[in-house]
Amino acid sequence: MKYKYAFSLIFLLATLVACNDEDKLYPRSEDASSISRFEFPQGNNAWDQDLLEIANTFGTIPIYTAFDTLDLNQAWSGTFTIKYYGEPLSDEYAIFYTDFFKNHVFGFLKPELCKGVLPNYIYLVDDLRQAGGFTGGYAPLLCFWGGLDYWAFSFRAKEENLAYYDYGSIIIRPYKPYDLPKTPWEYKIRRTVILQNILTKMVDKGTIAIPADFQTGGVFDYSIKFSTSVNAENYYMKLGYPGSMLVTAYDFTPLQTTLTMDAKTNFSNYLKLGMRYTRDSVLIKYPEDKYPLIIRYYDFTVKYMKDKYDWDITRMAALKED
Repeated sequence: MKYKYAFSLIFLLATLVACNDEDKLYPRSEDASSISRFEFPQGNNAWDQDLLEIANTFGTIPIYTAFDTLDLNQAWSGTFTIKYYGEPLSDEYAIFYTDFFKNHVFGFLKPELCKGVLPNYIYLVDDLRQAGGFTGGYAPLLCFWGGLDYWAFSFRAKEENLAYYDYGSIIIRPYKPYDLPKTPWEYKIRRTVILQNILTKMVDKGTIAIPADFQTGGVFDYSIKFSTSVNAENYYMKLGYPGSMLVTAYDFTPLQTTLTMDAKTNFSNYLKLGMRYTRDSVLIKYPEDKYPLIIRYYDFTVKYMKDKYDWDITRMAALKED
């Protein structure tokens, strides 16, 4: 443990002082365990072998035990504060998390498109939560993307740890406890939140190239200020913008007039559209007689990803089979 804490302190100081290039924190190796500051694999169970396969295929190391509060609080903020909490997984939860990430996250991803995108570590955490701003308790976190060399994911929020506001005679609890997904729809919700963020990061990192059809000078004129009024000529859906998906969301929401549109954002939204909805669902949500550009570029994006990357992103839109 002393070695671990010394390593963490050296790592943090070296990063804050000397590292301006985030990519330097994401070394890749055919044997991912060779770069781990944790003992990996973390056991000799069947799920440990699955996690080792993920690490060696995708270059990110899934950690489900042996991490602590110090590990969870290595972030990009520039100041070190204890803000995030969570516990290692029991065997029961380790089995579920491993199956979920193997089949519902990495099972949909292309390893070659993940290079330089995924972090060194993925922490699989029980009851991941955030402190601050409450009379008592914590805010639950399904995902945390801001770790110094890690992302963290959680499928449970324990009722006894949930935040509350104490107004004397009135106690307000803004969050509800939750646990492992059970229905096909719950599985889809959980994986959509994770996968849509990874797709965005792939575009941001350039491992997925923005096609020329989305660039300035093509069909999309990003200089036009869009409207959120359905009857306006410049209504955003008429201009070919399907909406947006917040980092914590699994569904599309209307664009806000305070936002500006560009090729990267627009293309990322179409990737999310393809992985979130089947074509039949897209036609219901965006009737072709009203929004022909959206249907046209939904089809274009799906074909582009198949032709250029041999990746059928619509597989992610299917519900889990019972």
